[in-house]
Amino acid sequence: MSFKLASEMLSMYKTDVNPITKAIVTTFFVYLLFWLTSALVYAQTNETEERRVQISLDIFPRIVAVDKDIETKLTSEGKIRLLVLYEKNQASAERLAEYLCCNISNIGGRSIEILVARVITSVPFDAKLPSAIFLAERLREGNFKQVWEYVTKHHVILFSPFTGDVERGATVGIAVSSCIKLYFNLNTLRQSGIRINKIVLKVSKHYE
Repeated sequence: MSFKLASEMLSMYKTDVNPITKAIVTTFFVYLLFWLTSALVYAQTNETEERRVQISLDIFPRIVAVDKDIETKLTSEGKIRLLVLYEKNQASAERLAEYLCCNISNIGGRSIEILVARVITSVPFDAKLPSAIFLAERLREGNFKQVWEYVTKHHVILFSPFTGDVERGATVGIAVSSCIKLYFNLNTLRQSGIRINKIVLKVSKHYE
């Protein structure tokens, strides 16, 4: 996305966004523009899964913030519950959760709670329904399908940093070419009933 397009979208935002969500969307655009500015440097390096995961960790809370129905997905204590989901590598998932804990104090003014869980033993998570899920590793097909069915049923964002997962059905990830863009699966958004701010969607890449 060019800075001209960014300016156009910000201009639209001034007249199109409900004042209640203005602070959240403004914060999102600050971080979005930061990552787009950093993209040229990133594109000159080798794309690695580790780097994708790190970038995605920083973007993940901003995506949760622009879920228009996030207020309906809070814990009984009014917190946003983020679930870091793994299949085999618990230590890696715990490191990612620790990073989120150390770098995020709140999302949209709401306190957060971060859990780590193993996909085989933890789906469904009905006892502790998450507000959003972050994949800590690439899941096998059967486990991915199980998680996809869960998030579409419970209207929860599934963020995967791994190449090919948005095409498999993850709600959102990142697309990397000459720049970094958010990458949404529109079919998953529809089936899960998740409503994302339309300006954010317009500046993102889509998979149908």
